[in-house]
Amino acid sequence: MTQSTQGVLGEREEQLGVSDRGVILFRRLVREAIEKAYNGGIPKGVLAQQRGQEMLQLDSFAGVRERQGG
Repeated sequence: MTQSTQGVLGEREEQLGVSDRGVILFRRLVREAIEKAYNGGIPKGVLAQQRGQEMLQLDSFAGVRERQGG
């Protein structure tokens, strides 16, 4: 019953506010990347084919680290 009364997802109207700046920025970046790729460019964050085998090192850690130097 709930699904049939909500309507099609595309019919919704979204009201983004000031606290949704991150969502707005992310959507803008995705839209720009799609447009750039569509026009034959290389979007930000995409490595050139020559660099495709490089290993990226990400420093991520969950927990508490000891204080460095003192």
